[in-house]
Parts: sequence; C-alpha cells; structure tokens
Amino acid sequence: MSVFLAAQLGELSEPPALRDAVQLAQTEVPMASDPEDPMQHKQAQAWELRQDPSMVVDKNGALNNTSSYIGIVPDKQVGTVILTNRGDQYVAKVGRRILLRLTLTKEIALQKLQQLEQLETLEEN
Repeated sequence: MSVFLAAQLGELSEPPALRDAVQLAQTEVPMASDPEDPMQHKQAQAWELRQDPSMVVDKNGALNNTSSYIGIVPDKQVGTVILTNRGDQYVAKVGRRILLRLTLTKEIALQKLQQLEQLETLEEN
C-alpha cells in the first residue's frame, strides 16, 4: 500500500501513461449535487473527493474482519494508509483527522518559516 500511495502522490518515476491514469482516476466525475450534503462530497473514478479545507482524495473499505483507508491531499503531497484487523472500525474518520492535522501542521510550519525569513531580511537591512 505504501508503494501505491507513493504512486498516487507522484513520488515514483513512472511511465507517462500511468501518471495520466492516476490523474484521471482522481478527477471529479460530474454528478447531481445533494442538498443534504453540507460538505458537497464528490466522486472520482474510484475515489471520493472532499474539500476539508484542502482537497482530500480518499477511499475506505471493510470486510468482516478488516477495515482499511487510504487518503491523499495531492496539493500538499501528504497521504496516509490505515489497515486494521477488525471489520467494525470506521477508520476513514481517523484517517481524515490525521490528514487534517498533517496538512494544517505543515501549513503552520511554512507560515512560521516565511515569517522567520521576513524577519531575517529586515535584520539584514
């Protein structure tokens, strides 16, 4: 799953056809909007898309004795995979929280770095 996640994030050297297929699979498929869905979740080829606050591309699944989740925030180059040996777990909720924390932390860290760079520039002048 980690290799699959890396491929979805574009971190592997792959043939252009595979890269194009990954992008196509993550592209929104037009469908009627649901007024009951405040987040306006969208569907891609095999993925679910949700704005949370960045675009999250994810998919979850389960059987009687397993639960799984894979989530990607493409514009932040962040992803997570969760595999459990219990089928009655809603791991998508946990995965989405992890992605939110990772992306917000990364944004805050970048903001702090930019602030430090601005201070250093002012000190040099």
